[in-house]
Amino acid sequence: MITRNQLELCRAQDIQDTPVTELKDINSIIVDKSLPPTLRILSYIEQIGNPYCFKVGDVKVKIGYAANGPVLQSCLENILRKKI
Repeated sequence: MITRNQLELCRAQDIQDTPVTELKDINSIIVDKSLPPTLRILSYIEQIGNPYCFKVGDVKVKIGYAANGPVLQSCLENILRKKI
């Protein structure tokens, strides 16, 4: 299970300094629809490595969240719903 400190390190990663070859492609993530939502999220994080920084093809993507916006879990659930 990922800790809050590990998530903070993921969030702080500078995507500009990260080679695209070191990022996981979100298109390679496989979602097991039979798992409950919490386990789907954990599986997603295990597969993607950093839920804040990944790539789509050869394009680097860094996700940011507003302090008063939705929580990470809600955002991840929305991503996973779209992949199903």
